[in-house]
Amino acid sequence: MKIYFVFFFYIYFSFFNLKVFCEYNLSKNVKILNTKDFNYEKLNNGDIVVILDGEGRIIKVKDFKNDIFEDASMEEAFENLNESYVYTINPKDIKSEKYYTKGVYLDKHDNEFKVLFKNFEIIDYDSNLQTTDDKIVIDGFLNINLDGKWKISIEKNSINELEFYNNLKQNSRFEITFSTPIRVPLPFSREITISEYEFQPVIVGPIVFTPTLSIVAGFNIGVAGTIKLNLSNSINAFYNITFKNGRWESNGNLDEKEFGGNIDFIGADGWIKGYIGPRMKLKFYDIVGPYTELVGFLKTETKTVNLTPFLFKWGLYGGADINAGISVKIFSLGMNDFEKKIFSYESEIVSGFFPKKEKSFQVIFKSFELKNTDKFRNILWQ
Repeated sequence: MKIYFVFFFYIYFSFFNLKVFCEYNLSKNVKILNTKDFNYEKLNNGDIVVILDGEGRIIKVKDFKNDIFEDASMEEAFENLNESYVYTINPKDIKSEKYYTKGVYLDKHDNEFKVLFKNFEIIDYDSNLQTTDDKIVIDGFLNINLDGKWKISIEKNSINELEFYNNLKQNSRFEITFSTPIRVPLPFSREITISEYEFQPVIVGPIVFTPTLSIVAGFNIGVAGTIKLNLSNSINAFYNITFKNGRWESNGNLDEKEFGGNIDFIGADGWIKGYIGPRMKLKFYDIVGPYTELVGFLKTETKTVNLTPFLFKWGLYGGADINAGISVKIFSLGMNDFEKKIFSYESEIVSGFFPKKEKSFQVIFKSFELKNTDKFRNILWQ
């Protein structure tokens, strides 16, 4: 006899405003338990246990006498499952915060996810506190609003459909100071995780999932000197990953995009690219599932095009990348992971040649005003 469980209801609480549909029936020899109710004496080899407390777990009894268990997948635990969610994150429901360096703070005012950077030393090239001419220092803020939905469908112990959608809005403004002495080998690249925020686990029906939001930053530097880079962006992006009829599909776009920036000093051939943004992942039963990353970036490139007379070409560019993927271990043992750059966008903010006959010029880019004074090795926008 098969037992069916059907839920269709609304759950309201501060972290997730969830609209939920859940319908499922368990496979043979599957039990749903809390650890406080866990009774080893009633288990047999081959049994599967779905644990609902904590961050959840699905385990299979491999050798009861020797107390050996192993992780099991949702395909094994559920003969049939049809479940979908609509959610919005709220920073008030953060369970734990991790900061990997000083100078980063979270402002939870008015339900807004706002990360503040105050004299934040993101990189010290030689890791020597006694040297001060080899750092990247950031001041500014990053605002994030994120909502999404997802669906999991299992039929006859096989994944029928997976769908993960996120809509992510962010706006930011940073001042970044690069101090790159000649002794630092170039080009130099690095990506780091700045901070990580884990939210309260959510239990709906037989499913347990835990959202985690990280802030990541990366730099690619190909020029020496002391350089100040200002960047700002306002981005509204979405992405969608689906698995259906045995194949993966994905799409994404920027519904709104606005970039601005300026640079103080870059008078040699080279480049700088810097980005900061959120990385969102969902863990199901304490195992990573889908994840997405939206990073807004600013890039500047310079090149000498003529020595006599001297002519120097420069350009400033803004853009965004959406990267997404899914680790499928928790869903199925017979599927391959999916990872892809969903979308990439880049736009020129301003460019030109130096020196110019004109003493000054002005460029308007989406209400962001850029001014240039004609001084060699000191392109200064105010």
